[in-house]
Amino acid sequence: MKRLIAVLLTLALIMTAFTGMAFADKGNGNGNGYGQLKKLAFRDIEGHWSMNSIMKMQNLGILQGYEDGTFRPERILTMAELAVIIDKLVGERLDTTLDDDEGDDDDKDFDKVPGWAKNAAKKGFKHGYLNLKRFNSHVQVNRLLACVAIAKALEEADLLEVKSSYDINPFKDKNLFKDAGDYRYILALYEAGYIKGNPDGNFNPNGFLSRAHIASIIANLIDEVDDPTADKEKPVWDEDSRIAVIDKTAESVTLKWSAAVDNEGVTVYKVLYELEDTDKTVYVKSGRTVKITGLDADTEYEFTVLAGDAAGNWSKDGLTIKTTTLEEDEAVDTEKPYWVQGSSIDDIEITEESIEIEWDSAKDNVAVKGYEIKVYRDRSLLDTYKTAETDILISDLDDDTEYTIYVRAYDEAGNKSSRLTAVYRTLEIAD
Repeated sequence: MKRLIAVLLTLALIMTAFTGMAFADKGNGNGNGYGQLKKLAFRDIEGHWSMNSIMKMQNLGILQGYEDGTFRPERILTMAELAVIIDKLVGERLDTTLDDDEGDDDDKDFDKVPGWAKNAAKKGFKHGYLNLKRFNSHVQVNRLLACVAIAKALEEADLLEVKSSYDINPFKDKNLFKDAGDYRYILALYEAGYIKGNPDGNFNPNGFLSRAHIASIIANLIDEVDDPTADKEKPVWDEDSRIAVIDKTAESVTLKWSAAVDNEGVTVYKVLYELEDTDKTVYVKSGRTVKITGLDADTEYEFTVLAGDAAGNWSKDGLTIKTTTLEEDEAVDTEKPYWVQGSSIDDIEITEESIEIEWDSAKDNVAVKGYEIKVYRDRSLLDTYKTAETDILISDLDDDTEYTIYVRAYDEAGNKSSRLTAVYRTLEIAD
């Protein structure tokens, strides 16, 4: 029963903010139960964020690795693997007896299906949740195909009711569903609470799925079923939380965001975005700033940041921002203005209450826009001035008082030069 509960809970998250999930094909492990985790030979998961989850799933016999000793956590799910997933989910509730001709490995319809997935694929065709016209065992499966197949399998196993019509439309990208019948199965999963879509309100039916996240999700869900005292609280965002673009080029965007709050502490953030119709995820384990590279020039992107904790809980909502990358020929000026060697500040006139100064002109690769003058007294900032000239009168000062003056040049892009420094004392008022 716990296994069934965990399976159904897995479906509840199968298409949420996690962008990829897959069960294994022919593997190299055969553990059962994970009270005591076995040391795996997977040479490609050491240090991977989902390593512990992968080990638990292997020991449960749900996920396994490949015969070459790898797990390939970032590998995209194929249709053959989808067939095995569904067989593991509901196979025990369905009639799994195959007719003689269906069991014949020489059947031309299954010639290209790998042996480890052949029976699962045949069961899928027999019970109608896999479509022979859509099935190509080696092709990567998208979110729409996976969810429709799972919904049909659940319906066949009497675990899901699929209505002829629905009055709900929870996804903003409904126009991407070309088949109304497919959308009906998606709505059935949504109404049953098995799927929620992405934080931005889209389902993204064309997004692909990978192996690492399914291991993490199922492990967390089974932990939750087995241990009711486990941390189940999700990180949350304060109402004043913000996300901002602090830099961008034609190929990159740099983001910075406020900290989320968690009962045990936030340990990781992930940034979700779409690139060329493919879901992308970038994990940030240190700090709250990330530079997203490999983007297309002059293109609008929407980025969503979610917060996660050590127990695998992710915030329900995220911080979202839209921005457009620069055009290819839109040069970004990053060069600072500079002073010619020997440049200095000189006094023009000093009185009891004013200091008038001038300085040498600064240089810049484009042009100097102006100068910023800061006046300090006793190491405290007294005032800040800006001027396009190379001289200034600073008045309303105290007599017989020392002032430190800094001058910096700046350009149109906001780049600032190093400082010129001078120290002056106003005159003492005569008795």
